[in-house]
Amino acid sequence: MSKKRMKKTTRREEYKEKFNKQMQVFNYIMQDGEQIVQCKAPYPEYWFISNKGYLFSVYAGKLRILKANHRYIGTMNKNGVRTGQDWYYEHAIEGKYNKHIPMHKIMSEHFGKNEFDSEETEVHHIRKNLRYKPNDGNVCNRAENLQLLPKEIHKELT
Repeated sequence: MSKKRMKKTTRREEYKEKFNKQMQVFNYIMQDGEQIVQCKAPYPEYWFISNKGYLFSVYAGKLRILKANHRYIGTMNKNGVRTGQDWYYEHAIEGKYNKHIPMHKIMSEHFGKNEFDSEETEVHHIRKNLRYKPNDGNVCNRAENLQLLPKEIHKELT
């Protein structure tokens, strides 16, 4: 096994260790029932996600909470207003470009439970995301507000 491959595995464990050490001195109060897990591939190994809608990073050895970007999406209505909204994170891919990672997608991949036999699922917001203000992304995209549904059922509900 090459040194590069061994280093990659070690780095993941090192980030977990850094996170745990810095969380002890970071001024963050865990909420009732909150769980924080290290993000799995393809997300950066220095990202840690909470089921309460927070994304932490220990990149460059400093713990911080990443702020999600907000945007209005969907088709415009007759008043020129877009009909939907979402929140996303940006991640640079090897210096090439910034990849947009939807907040609800990363949350559902780490905390979502597929209660159906279908493999093709979509993320459904139990309480519609249009009911939230632009700065309420972490509340809208909490694990308890997301549900994995088969495409057919999700299409009927929306």
